[in-house]
Amino acid sequence: MSVLENIRFFANLRNIPFSKIKSLTDKLLKSLCLQDKKDCLVESLSRGMQQKTALICTLITETPIIFLDEPTLGLDIESINQLKQFFTASEFINNKLILITSHNLGFVRDVATKQLFMKDGRIYDIDLKNINNNIYKIKIDGNNDLLAKYEILSKMRKDDNCIYVDISQIKLSEIIGILEQENIYVTDMIKMNNDIENIYLDFIKNVDYDVNG
Repeated sequence: MSVLENIRFFANLRNIPFSKIKSLTDKLLKSLCLQDKKDCLVESLSRGMQQKTALICTLITETPIIFLDEPTLGLDIESINQLKQFFTASEFINNKLILITSHNLGFVRDVATKQLFMKDGRIYDIDLKNINNNIYKIKIDGNNDLLAKYEILSKMRKDDNCIYVDISQIKLSEIIGILEQENIYVTDMIKMNNDIENIYLDFIKNVDYDVNG
């Protein structure tokens, strides 16, 4: 079936006369750059155009809740950018709840108003805007159990040969002084930031962020 025939088909499934959605269909085709492809067979189109056709077929039913599973899968950069623009500046998604599952974290960061992470069957709500940007990950060579006697360090996150220091609570120079005193050597130091890719990678490694499970 062609793009237009698919749209008609899904409208019929919901008992929606095409005459009722013709104007909306024309606007969606134009907004998603498919107006010149409306009479083409969907199977002959690129993956990106097929994805956009499926999106139109969903939107014309005016359902209030939409689930999109990996909407950028197999798309080229141009198609992904078109979808980003559509989701961030489109009048057609107002008053709709759109749930997107995706491994494309850059896309999620740019289009979503809330990001949820899933781990071990649980969903976590991470507020990216309130992530603490004062955390330094310090890799050390030595026994970090020796740091337990220091009250301000005993409460900080530790794993393997790393400690996570909040410099809003203690100066880095003080940390270095304590480590030297205990003959613990710093091998690397990384300032953590709230880039979504880094947050996700650190999150699945059990780095502490404020989350609601």
